[in-house]
Formats: sequence, structure tokens, C-alpha cells
Amino acid sequence: MVGSKVEHAGIIRHGAKMLHVMAAATVPKLTVVVRKGYGAGYYVMCGRAYEPDLIVAWPSAEISVMGADGMVGIAAKKLFGGMEPPPEMKAMIIKQI
Repeated sequence: MVGSKVEHAGIIRHGAKMLHVMAAATVPKLTVVVRKGYGAGYYVMCGRAYEPDLIVAWPSAEISVMGADGMVGIAAKKLFGGMEPPPEMKAMIIKQI
């Protein structure tokens, strides 16, 4: 989650710990993506950039920089001139993505 509440709870500090531990690991690294792997979360949990010894994914798994909901939330403001798009239009765009 993104926001000031999680920032005050130390999400950046904890994320940095994950980065350090994953980079320093000397044991075999295995990555199993079962559902969704987005952005920094995928990266610090032994994503492709860490060159794990094995990466496997469930057939329905999603790996991306950002989820469709977040992408539409950002792009829709530009597409609709700063206005919030109608919910049915937003849902249609998410479904197409």
C-alpha cells in the first residue's frame, strides 16, 4: 500500500532490509509466483533482477511493473483531462488491460 500511514510505519526501512538480505544471501534462491508480483514487491522478493536459481509461476500469475488498477488510476486523469472517468469506463479499460 502507498501513503503516509505506511511511510510512518517504516515501509521504506523494512523494504531496504529486504533488499539488503536478498542481495547478501548465499543460499540457493527459489522464486514461486502464485498470484501477483508487482513493482518493488516483486523485485525484493527475489525477482528476476536477483538472478534466482529457479523462477516458476502459476499459469494465472501476473508479473508487472504496476497493476491495471494503479495504471488506470494514473493514466485516466491524463486521458480525461484531469477529471475522474465514469466507473463503467474505468472498468472497461481495466478489463482490456
